Amino acid sequence: KAIEIDPQFAMAYRDLGLRQFDSRGDYASQERLADMARYLRKALELSDRVSERERYVIQASYFRNVEKDVDKELQAYKDLLKIYPDDYLGNSNIIIIYQARADYANALKHCEFLYERDRTSRQLTLQLAGIYRKVGAVEKALEVYRYYFENQWNGDLPLRQAYYDALWRSGDFKAALK
Repeated sequence: KAIEIDPQFAMAYRDLGLRQFDSRGDYASQERLADMARYLRKALELSDRVSERERYVIQASYFRNVEKDVDKELQAYKDLLKIYPDDYLGNSNIIIIYQARADYANALKHCEFLYERDRTSRQLTLQLAGIYRKVGAVEKALEVYRYYFENQWNGDLPLRQAYYDALWRSGDFKAALK
């Protein structure tokens, strides 16, 4: 609909392209993948008409999904964060890239940054505690879990399981068996 109203709406093309990918499931048809690439190319072509922030987001989406070049995607997010260091999308996606590369020091830096701004996020709680566990900082991971339970929802079963697993791996078997 947005493209019908404004055929030069670059972010609409980006979103349409990503929806082709997101809704594809495990059995993406070549047609849907071609549509995704076509929409993302169009978004990139039109990106000279958008804000700097949107341009970097479009570039990162294009590099990841069309060119399959994670280095270029990472650079686009780094460039975005130089100008907009608080950008949630840029920080979130850069965390994922660094985690996939097992670069936990950089993933941790960005995850702690976001977590300090939003301690209510379940996703950030899981990410940060998971990274802490990867680098052997189990006590910090347990603190993150405890904060969530005390201030959000105590009955979150997957978080509870991760918490008890961290307790068990830390050697606190008594607390883990409660």
